[in-house]
Amino acid sequence: MTNPLGLMTLVNRALGRGRSYFEQRLRQHFGDEPKALSTLAESIDKPDYPNLHLAIQSFLDKPGRSGELVGITGFAEHSEINLSTLLAAPSPFMTPPSPGPVQRINVPLNDGGVLACVHTGLYLIRNGVEPLAILVAAPRSSSPFAKICLDVMARDPAAAERALGELRATMRARNIYRGQTVSLVPERYGDSVTVQFHPLREIKRDQIVLPEGVLDRIERQTIGFSKHGAKLLAAGRHLKRGMLLHGPPGTGKTLTAMYIASRMRDRTNLLLTGRGLGIAIFRSDNQQS
Repeated sequence: MTNPLGLMTLVNRALGRGRSYFEQRLRQHFGDEPKALSTLAESIDKPDYPNLHLAIQSFLDKPGRSGELVGITGFAEHSEINLSTLLAAPSPFMTPPSPGPVQRINVPLNDGGVLACVHTGLYLIRNGVEPLAILVAAPRSSSPFAKICLDVMARDPAAAERALGELRATMRARNIYRGQTVSLVPERYGDSVTVQFHPLREIKRDQIVLPEGVLDRIERQTIGFSKHGAKLLAAGRHLKRGMLLHGPPGTGKTLTAMYIASRMRDRTNLLLTGRGLGIAIFRSDNQQS
């Protein structure tokens, strides 16, 4: 009896279907066998969606660079998306990934607007004469700590490293959370975490009523160290400082904290509730492990 799966494979090869759509596109883009090329992978935290999106846009805006963005569809729920799976040969048991509309996700910004970030897509980039491919794939897991997949492919491994390094540097430089007041908010059922912006009211020094000398000491431990941060780091000193404000309601703890935050606009302020503190500790432990 003829093996129907074997016959299907022969028919697909005869019709030129032995390669996936994305394998054919990458072969055309690089002019080489994509399965033999270097790929660098990095995991990105979900709150960094907008920072990654802005970094890629900045990367593409550099002179001599151009790119095409291809959407990806056809993946089963919870299946992993990376360049390796895009290059896998078509299987008769499942629908292969195929080109489709570019999926985007709206991320809130501090001014009340939103940024439409690429959720899943493949960038085919020309960096001068050097072709690159960058895959951005949303996490398929419902875990609040699942990561975004970022894959970079190039003919030369050093080119992939340079591209990834440039993206990292731009993400740090253009981080939308820097200098803002934010909190970590677990969504319904705890299946996701978002970063929420909070407006910070400016507080004047003369609005603070504390015993004489207390505010001076607070400023010296916070604003003072911040002003001399570069010199302290150059001298091998760290900038880690902690301060606990305590007292009954109405003694000025919140007002003092808001005043200090308004005087240090280059610092990011993280507001922590009980659940938010648990998320922050869990994330910190995971990153260290």
